[in-house]
Order: sequence, then C-alpha cells, then structure tokens
Amino acid sequence: MARCIAAANEKHLSPEQLAPAEYLKKKPEAVKGFMHKYLKFEIPFQRKAAEVGLLSLDRSEPITVLDLGAGGGHFCKLLNELGHDATALTKSQPPMFVKLCEALGVTVVDAKVSSREPIPVDRRYQLVTASRITFNRTASRVWSKADWTRFLDHIERDVLTPGGGLFLSFNIIGKQIEEAEPEEAAVHREIDEIMRERGLRAVTFGIYVSKDWPIDMSYLPKVDR
Repeated sequence: MARCIAAANEKHLSPEQLAPAEYLKKKPEAVKGFMHKYLKFEIPFQRKAAEVGLLSLDRSEPITVLDLGAGGGHFCKLLNELGHDATALTKSQPPMFVKLCEALGVTVVDAKVSSREPIPVDRRYQLVTASRITFNRTASRVWSKADWTRFLDHIERDVLTPGGGLFLSFNIIGKQIEEAEPEEAAVHREIDEIMRERGLRAVTFGIYVSKDWPIDMSYLPKVDR
C-alpha cells in the first residue's frame, strides 16, 4: 500500500489534469469532494487495502478481477501491485474517474452498470467485485428483485469464470442498519434477503461474498466506510 500511495503522490495529480475546465467551473463542490475522497491517496488506499485483506487477496495466487463502479481505480491498483490482473469498470461522468484510473496505470472500461444492459467486457474474470454500491438506484427508482436477478444471472453466466467469486458491498453495513432512515433501511433489508436467497454469504449485514470464497475476518473492522 505504501508503494501505491508514494507512486500516486509523485504524480502530483490535480483536478485540472483530470477534467475539462468547463466542468471544473460548473461543478466546484463536486470537484472539492472528489479531491478529498480520491486525491488524498492515503484515505482510499487504506480503505481498499482493508477490502483486499478481507478477501484474502494479499496472500492468494494471482487472479483476474473486475471491479464494478471502481471510482478512481484504487482497489485495482493495489491488486495489480500484488500481481493480480485487475480491471476497473467506471463511468466517464464525472470525467475524473476514467482519467484517474489511467493515471494510476489501471486498465479501465468506460461504462456504467445497468440491470438491463450487459457488462461490456470480452473476457471472463475469476472474481467480480463492487463496493459502496450505488448503481442499483437512480433519481426515480431502485432496483427490484427482478433487476437484481437479471444482473446476477448475467454476471454468473457471462462475466465470471466457472466457479468464480462475487463480492458485493453496500453503503450500509453491520450495525449501521439500526440507525438508517426507515425507507433506506427497508431497501437494504430487501437487498439482504435477495443476496441470501441467491446463496451469497453475509460477512456482515451489507457485505456479501460467494460462499466458498476465503474471508479474513480480522480485516472487517478496518473496512472503513
């Protein structure tokens, strides 16, 4: 992790390098949030290092990984440093995400995740991951059980290698569900039911993994939300 942080800091990246001037002028608050969340590299790399450890990827043989909704590609960067072959799927709006992935040397697929459109990749992966998932909601709706079924069927049928693993982590985990607003809690409790019915193992509320994937529970408290 330290090597990744040092290498990223050496690039002296700024929003001006990652987004057109008209976007920076139009979205100053979004740019400010992006700088804090993604360009203060210690924060995202520490968070993602905990997920790497939770999935036992810091001690496994090299595998292929597709990270959905990958943001700036920090998780993939860590995995690639460990010898894995990780690809980031992230969207070009806001424009900083794809550019940051490229700056970190991460292979990137410019696309959004949809329950109605296939993931645009031409290979299969041994592990598919998604963290702090928000792609299951728009301004007008959240995914239904049918949406999740269609999405998960596609991942298993067309994206994963036979016997491959799936890791899904949401914005509300563990005891946070007890403090969530009723409407938000209802959405996440339905997701929890869907994932368990699908045969995924709940590491804790809001974090699900294929039942046979090795998990190191000592990293769970470090998965900083």
